[in-house]
Amino acid sequence: MDVKQDAATPLHAVTADRMIELVGEAFGAPGFIGLTGSLAAGYGNRASDIDVYAVVDGPVMQIPIAAYEDGHRVDVRYFGRDEVTAWPALLRTPPDAASAGHAGYKKRRAALQATVRFALARVLAERDELAEWSRDLRGPWLGRAVADWWAAEARRRALAAAWLDRGAWEPRWLRAADAGLAALECRAARSGHLFFGAKWLGEKFRQSGDADALAALRRCLAFGPPDDLVAFTAFTADLVASDAPFDAARHRWALTPATGVEIHRYLGRYVVSRWNMRGAEVPEDEGAPLADPARVWTGRWDERPDPVLLALLEADLLWLSVITDGSAP
Repeated sequence: MDVKQDAATPLHAVTADRMIELVGEAFGAPGFIGLTGSLAAGYGNRASDIDVYAVVDGPVMQIPIAAYEDGHRVDVRYFGRDEVTAWPALLRTPPDAASAGHAGYKKRRAALQATVRFALARVLAERDELAEWSRDLRGPWLGRAVADWWAAEARRRALAAAWLDRGAWEPRWLRAADAGLAALECRAARSGHLFFGAKWLGEKFRQSGDADALAALRRCLAFGPPDDLVAFTAFTADLVASDAPFDAARHRWALTPATGVEIHRYLGRYVVSRWNMRGAEVPEDEGAPLADPARVWTGRWDERPDPVLLALLEADLLWLSVITDGSAP
């Protein structure tokens, strides 16, 4: 394995050799070892943990194993080779109806976040068979994938905020703020800051010298007063429109049961429960959409869902996804 001796972080007195030693071979001989995290991304400081990623041949649980060196925590996380080498194909493929739902969302986001960390890593050691994979991660496609993901995420959050525009002002404010923050993440990604982590958004704009984005971030993080809700909602909608490019004609929304949700017909009603701990009842004559056994409801971007589906979404019983048009059943 080719060992890179110049890859230790300048902020900590932990050498590349020591980090490689901490990885060890408990899960097999690693084919790739890299220093990653906020330090590699350029946002960390002397108080930051040291994140080391390793790729091994067999499948392995992604549980960080911690050690302490020079008074600092070193987290070593292991990944299986088959898993990491499948990520580029997954991330180059637009999300379709088959991937709709919270599980598909989590899988894509986790793959994207980890791929960015591998792409930004300072390589400590690498075997030839993973060198091509490692180089591919540093191609321009990844930056586009991150920016596109944040654009879709901003539009997803903004769509939910537009649909759920009644009731108490506090959740409406938070939904609008979440959309604005995702739009700012998209703006940062399009300027080359791909690293995931909400706490680093301000540092990204500081490094970019983007004073307007910093001002927008401060406003998105402020809360209230309620009299400002209409103006704040318009402000975040403008952020989404300007900073999250998105072709609505090429996408559809999809609603699916949230994790842990079960839907049953019982005594003339649909009972929608989550983890059998809470839920809602819908009279059968009002719950026509719930009769669909596929449990995937889709529509054009400008099409409003059935009121029953909106009520279940607001109750956190459905999950909203963004899929490509033409992939809906």
